[in-house]
Amino acid sequence: MLKGIPALTGFLKTFQKQIEAFEVAYKEALHSFPPEAWSWGGGTVLSLYYFHHRKSFDVDIFIRDPQIFPYLSPKWLLDNDKTAFSYDYHEAADHIRLVVSKSGIKVDFILSPLILNSGVVKNILLQTGFDFYVETIDEIIAKKIKFRRKYNITRDIFDIAAALTHQPEILQKLYQLKILKLEDIVELNMTLESLDMYRYKKEIELISPDRKMKDISENSRDIIMKAIDILRNKILK
Repeated sequence: MLKGIPALTGFLKTFQKQIEAFEVAYKEALHSFPPEAWSWGGGTVLSLYYFHHRKSFDVDIFIRDPQIFPYLSPKWLLDNDKTAFSYDYHEAADHIRLVVSKSGIKVDFILSPLILNSGVVKNILLQTGFDFYVETIDEIIAKKIKFRRKYNITRDIFDIAAALTHQPEILQKLYQLKILKLEDIVELNMTLESLDMYRYKKEIELISPDRKMKDISENSRDIIMKAIDILRNKILK
């Protein structure tokens, strides 16, 4: 870990490898860029900062400035004998994936603007010695629905259900803000109708739902579809 960071305790210890991977990403890739140009988001942030509902195995860093994205290319970052990243990587126009050699944690750099004007908040949880922003619940859920609703990803389904449990009006809010359209909601519902529950239950075990959230993890599809039904009825009135 970076110099001066205190030992992790309690729930934070569950995410020690992810936090260390995030710090590697900052030290080797992000330190030259202003904190306003990028943010930490995705399911890891949703669990670490907000719900404490499951394990996560990667780090998602969203880059808002397309001018700095090319500087994250593995061609630059891995040209260093002392790099903490392995040479196993993926690079596309809007997505770069690196792997921390020591832990095997994946670090994804994703070129994506904020969906919401208030989509980030300043980190106050981790004492890292540098400033950075994490994405809000609304921003994380909006991205999961807007960009990944077609794929029935188990962890996304659980994440959305967890958010609905804490914020029952979140879908309605995102719709009223015109972040989500009716067709987004309908397509999410259709995708959930085709969910392979056997596969879902197998995969949900891998992310170890917190015991307090076990019932939610088992009923995530129904929780989301009920919320969609309520929203659709309000829209069509």
